[in-house]
Amino acid sequence: MFFLNKKNSHSLPAKEIIREEKKTANILKAILIAVFIVIFTAAVFYFLFISPVLRVKEIKIGGNKIIPTQNIAVLASSLLEGKIWGFIPSSQMAAISLPEISRKLQKEFPEIRQAEVKRILPDILEIRIIEKKPSSICCEAEVVIQPLMVDLMAMEISTSSASAPKEQIPSAGDCFLSDEEGFLYRQSSEISTDFLPKFFSKNGENYELGQKAVSSSTIVFAREFKEKMENSKVEIVGFSFKDAENREMAAYAKQGWVIYLDLSRFVETQIRVIEALLADELKNSRKNLEYIDLRIPNRAYYK
Repeated sequence: MFFLNKKNSHSLPAKEIIREEKKTANILKAILIAVFIVIFTAAVFYFLFISPVLRVKEIKIGGNKIIPTQNIAVLASSLLEGKIWGFIPSSQMAAISLPEISRKLQKEFPEIRQAEVKRILPDILEIRIIEKKPSSICCEAEVVIQPLMVDLMAMEISTSSASAPKEQIPSAGDCFLSDEEGFLYRQSSEISTDFLPKFFSKNGENYELGQKAVSSSTIVFAREFKEKMENSKVEIVGFSFKDAENREMAAYAKQGWVIYLDLSRFVETQIRVIEALLADELKNSRKNLEYIDLRIPNRAYYK
């Protein structure tokens, strides 16, 4: 005789029902979590990129001395106008590209060495400007600069009586300030820049903003030469290059004479030679001096 086990006959359907209920519950749970994530993401997105709470309402500008604050503010404000992708306001704090604003400020205003842009929550954009400091002044020469017409290689003596046209100190046309790398960043009157080394352009050469007019090493050379010559009571009022490769340079003394220098040699060495000449052989003849030429190694020519 066989007996049916009623307990076992009803247990399989019950397990399947429980399994289905759990499966359904998990699906509903996943849907609810997904909906929550979508809603939360949408809320965060709205708060960051749409809500006026985090929208720039004030631009603070500081550190600028030469550039008018209003000019910086106008440019910065223009960069915050319009919309990204057609619906995100460009003035939303989260949507602002700080490096891009800094880059465009430096491009528009060559006087800026560094523009630090940062967010101050909830609605302030702060711009700190670090302006360039002038390292030299470059002027367009209005007088033709004549090269020295003396055959130095043919000379066997240190003093020369060879005939040569006296070189004049050039007159300055338009002048520009350069940074430490030699890039021109601002047009400037030559007034109040006497402390800077001044470079005159070659014949017919015009300068433009953004142009690299002189190398950084030449600026350092000229600055040191100008400062050291003041110790010998010689005021250097300008410099000009004498060759296509910019390896030879003329330094113009306020007294009307010229010193020809070799940029490939140490400036200290050439200064010592000049100081020795001025203290000895040329001590009483500075008034009649036309030039000192140090372009030939181990030689000093003067007239």
